[in-house]
Amino acid sequence: MLQNAALHLQRTRPLLPNAITAQIRRRHLRSPIRTPDLTDDWRWKLSPYDNYNKAGETFDEEPSRNGKTESFIRAIVGRGWQSEGLRRTVSQTRSPRLNILLLQMLFRNNALEYGQLLQSLLPSDEEWEAIVESAVAHGHTRESLHDFHFILSGRTDEERCGRLLEVKRPVPEFLFKFLLRKSSQITNLEMLDALIEASPVQFWDEKPWCLRRGDSVVENREKALIASQHRFSAVALPLAMHAFRLEPRLIIKIARVAVRYIEDMSPLAATSRRIFNIQCRVFNRALSLTQPRAHQLPIHRRHPNAYFWEAQRIILEACRDEEKPPLVVETGFRAIRSVLAGMAHDVTDARNVKRHAASWPPYLRPADGIDEEASPQASWSRSVSAGALMQEAGFAMTDEDDALDVLQGRATDGTPTIRQRSSNHEGYGVWTASIRATRNATEAWARFLNPPHPGMEPGLPQYTIMFHKLTLRDVKSYSTTLPGHKALNFPTKYEAQLTRFERARVRPPSMAELYRQMMLRDIRPQGTCLRILVANADSLTTAHQYLVDSTEDADMVQCLTAPTPDVEGIRKIPKALFAAYMQACTQVPPSDGHYPLKRAMRLASMELDPDSRRWTPHIWGIVLRGLSRPKVMWGDRLGEHMRIAHYVMDRIEESNGMSVSAFVQFCKCIRKVMGREMPRLLEEVKAAEMEREWEEEEEEDGRKKEKKMKLGQLVPGMDVAVRRMKTEFRRLVERERVSQGLLGEEQPVTGLDRMLCRTDAVSGEQQHEYVLALAYTGEVEEAMATLRWTVAQWGQAEVTEQMAGLEEAPSEADFYEAFCAFRYLVEPLVAVEEAEALRREVEAMGWPWPDEEAAEAYEQLYRHRPTREVRSLLEAMAGGGGVV
Repeated sequence: MLQNAALHLQRTRPLLPNAITAQIRRRHLRSPIRTPDLTDDWRWKLSPYDNYNKAGETFDEEPSRNGKTESFIRAIVGRGWQSEGLRRTVSQTRSPRLNILLLQMLFRNNALEYGQLLQSLLPSDEEWEAIVESAVAHGHTRESLHDFHFILSGRTDEERCGRLLEVKRPVPEFLFKFLLRKSSQITNLEMLDALIEASPVQFWDEKPWCLRRGDSVVENREKALIASQHRFSAVALPLAMHAFRLEPRLIIKIARVAVRYIEDMSPLAATSRRIFNIQCRVFNRALSLTQPRAHQLPIHRRHPNAYFWEAQRIILEACRDEEKPPLVVETGFRAIRSVLAGMAHDVTDARNVKRHAASWPPYLRPADGIDEEASPQASWSRSVSAGALMQEAGFAMTDEDDALDVLQGRATDGTPTIRQRSSNHEGYGVWTASIRATRNATEAWARFLNPPHPGMEPGLPQYTIMFHKLTLRDVKSYSTTLPGHKALNFPTKYEAQLTRFERARVRPPSMAELYRQMMLRDIRPQGTCLRILVANADSLTTAHQYLVDSTEDADMVQCLTAPTPDVEGIRKIPKALFAAYMQACTQVPPSDGHYPLKRAMRLASMELDPDSRRWTPHIWGIVLRGLSRPKVMWGDRLGEHMRIAHYVMDRIEESNGMSVSAFVQFCKCIRKVMGREMPRLLEEVKAAEMEREWEEEEEEDGRKKEKKMKLGQLVPGMDVAVRRMKTEFRRLVERERVSQGLLGEEQPVTGLDRMLCRTDAVSGEQQHEYVLALAYTGEVEEAMATLRWTVAQWGQAEVTEQMAGLEEAPSEADFYEAFCAFRYLVEPLVAVEEAEALRREVEAMGWPWPDEEAAEAYEQLYRHRPTREVRSLLEAMAGGGGVV
């Protein structure tokens, strides 16, 4: 059974050839007797040296800062009277301690920045020489002190990191943590990649297990290993934190660094039980390291889960050929399960979703004769299978583990649920998970009314997930997206078979009704529940009422709802709640001369504290999304509207947060502004006023040439926006090229996964929006070139080969709407041979090419848009001589 479970977990690609099964068997055989050889966190015997790093440490949070590190950071970059007092205290101290010494060196050489007052408090030349001599006597050298000061005196964070790479020596832990602190302004991918590649020098040398004390070396293997494994934790987590922020796919490289470190321990681990325990500890910490947390990743962006899983596979492969490979313990199993839970549906998941009965519970209907002979385990998701292996290894399932099983397709009684792709499931209980693991709000409401134990009353978690279900959009009728893959409401045929009375009986309540029920139970909104309510409020008045009813501090609520909020007060508001309030402001239409979008602009302009800058692009992205909503726009001043859109894009770029989602919102903004102008432009065409705007210029030889104009040039300021849109598209492509170059040719992920994890606009939905924006502005040649380039990207041999083996292409590879938009708007204006070339390339991929009837059906599907008017205007301009 254990062998079958392991093979099932490996189904699409081997989880670990011969390795994980061997590890689990070893653990399974040892766990019942609980011998001291075990590497359970609670069973490790700690020596005095083990106090460097507790066995139960995980990578949940930013690396812990001791008092030395915290004071060091505040003394350099801190603002306010407390930081000034700290700097004065440091300047007055006479101590050879390294952190004090480096700060005094910095103050001494930066009088203009830190002020003359500190200069008078610093040690005199005689005192300084005595302090340096004392530091040298404690194991440091003048050369190392010079190098540390050289690093610290860089003007920017990136310059300091560049100097760290230049000196090529280990630095004190507090200095390394300062360089890669949470607020560090590192934006260059090449710099981060170089830091990862050079990181081993910070925790082990060419002589791996020699303990460094200052610049001296102590030949004690066990002591050196204890110190180095502590340093590994202190070095790897800040690097991973910045990798998750800038380029999460670089976690692959951090995993390889960890593997080299783990494998270097093997010769010593084979003969020393204590070193073997340390190796296992580092092994499981590395698995936890590759499990991203919500507070580390960019807000509301697609996460490259395939890379997270491959990073874990790389670590699991470590030492697999050794006689005594490191063991997976409970924290390692949970990290694996968490990453697998965020993976896209594989072949088995997709097949199960299609077999689910439309009723509830959604039992699996037999699809062929093989199903009757298959075991129930054959339909388990990979995360559920990993949970079974964890139990086989002797670890008990907690309530949170059971909840994850429910989210991943198996209820506690073994019946199927709708597997949810989930990257954030911490704190879920079984009841809450069962509400989420449904296809739509109606099914969720049925689970809400059916607690796991009779008499249980719903609490805040159950109301929170029910509000979440009520706010989800319905999936498009023609979408190929499967239930659970995206957070959408999926209809079932079962509902269509019900009578009108029965449908009314099972229908879930509205947001307002459910909120009244919750308040009658004396449950006040807070946390995620409050954010969902505020973000989806139908008016600012309602949003303010939610805030007043909540458990949040009254002063904070007053600050957020005040006509002129205080900057310092805004900074104290939790950023997730602040973003939810911004969302409420940007989706409410103006009324009585009040424009909530203007309020959102003022709030977003308030500078956030440096530690919260990962929220900056998300918050400005919310404003950009509001600008693309016609009902939220204020006034008829389109020029002003586009100026604001440019301003928002500038703020996003300044925060190094330009993403494909922001790019798509900018495309929508351009398209909708042009859509508002269509009636005016059409009237001008009918009145023959276009000819007066086509200026003719005399050439040198006396012939006349028509000045050809594009549609975007007829709207003030739109030509600048179009140029920016095309520039941003190319920047995203260039950034992706740089990332791929850093990741290298031999990436462990498949070609299809590489395409699905790309951060430029190569998916069908993104291309559809870009092609529409280009067509609305008359950029037909650019639309043609973009589609051909994108088809070429998907046409790579490895990608096409893997897609051919799928029953259904992933939704990211669905370009049918983009091709329909091209055929209806762009094709009539480009050369026939170019359109034919695109058609041949698309059909060579095995993708359907829309016919004339499909193009007309596309126009009817989006008849609420001025698609027909755009086509008429483009054809009129092309026919009138002003070729688009």
